[in-house]
Amino acid sequence: LLPNGLIPGVYQMGIGEIRKGRLLFGVHLASLIGGVAYRVYGNDFLDQYNNLSAGTSDRTFDHYYTKASDHRKMSNQLFWLSGAMYIYNWVDILWMGDSANMRTQPSLDLGVKPNFAGNPMLSITHRF
Repeated sequence: LLPNGLIPGVYQMGIGEIRKGRLLFGVHLASLIGGVAYRVYGNDFLDQYNNLSAGTSDRTFDHYYTKASDHRKMSNQLFWLSGAMYIYNWVDILWMGDSANMRTQPSLDLGVKPNFAGNPMLSITHRF
């Protein structure tokens, strides 16, 4: 469980939820790559802003500062998305489990049990 749970989507693909696993893995990877790329380009704009000479127009200063700020903001949003995918991955592993198996559980189940078949490890359900 632990090695497969460290990378979002790998556990889901391992238990047969290929579509969900690929989606989690893809969104997590894309948001990490995008976050790093926006941060690098934002730092480039900030370096250019810091290296402008004193005689440069205010419009040029504003341009580089705005670009650096916008890239930093987008980078932070992508990193937040990546973190949300990581948290969702663990919620899916620990509580949600395989949705098909969730429908066949008994009416009241509260417990922690080992999981190797796609069922949730922590289960609190009440069905009427």
